[in-house]
Amino acid sequence: MIDGDGFVENCKRQWHEQVTEHKYEELMKRLQAINDQIRVCENRYSGTFEDLLRRLTNGVSETVDIADWKWLLEERKWLMEEYDRDDSPRRNLRRVPCP
Repeated sequence: MIDGDGFVENCKRQWHEQVTEHKYEELMKRLQAINDQIRVCENRYSGTFEDLLRRLTNGVSETVDIADWKWLLEERKWLMEEYDRDDSPRRNLRRVPCP
C-alpha cells in the first residue's frame, strides 16, 4: 500500500513522464515535417543545400526557395540542440529519417 507521500510522489513522477513524452512526440513531429520539406528541396535541386550553394551564381530566380530551405536546416539544428539541453531522458533523435 502506498502512503500519502508515496502516492503524491508517484503522481508527480507519472505526470513528469507524460509531459516529457508529449514534448518528445511534438519534437519528433516537427523534425519529421522539416525533414520532409528538406527532402522536397533536395529532390527539386538534385542535391543537398551545400551542393546547391556551390553551384549557384548571382541572380538565381529560386532565391526564396533556397532561403526557406536554409531556414529549415537551421530550424532542425536548433530543435535538436534544444532537445539535447532538455532535462528529459536523452533519446536518439537520429531515428528521425533524415534526407
